[in-house]
Amino acid sequence: MPLDYSQTCSNIDQQIKETKKSIRDWIESLIVDLCPKLPDETMSKMAEEEADGLYKEIRGCFESVRLDNENMRKEADRQIEYLEDEICDLQP
Repeated sequence: MPLDYSQTCSNIDQQIKETKKSIRDWIESLIVDLCPKLPDETMSKMAEEEADGLYKEIRGCFESVRLDNENMRKEADRQIEYLEDEICDLQP
């Protein structure tokens, strides 16, 4: 019997999506504060480009979390299997 816990990859993906949006919004707000006379389209494009660049720099952090999550699941499954085997060995 594997670990009885719902998959978490979709939660991680959702958090990544929300983080990307927060980064983009924060950068756009900063651009607006620093360069209020820039056209909205220019500000939006700049914010998107900078947010993409920043995310590329920090992407490894998210992927590390994803990998740790996968490794914990594998280890939990291994331990459950081991304990199930132990239970079977103890039964007459």
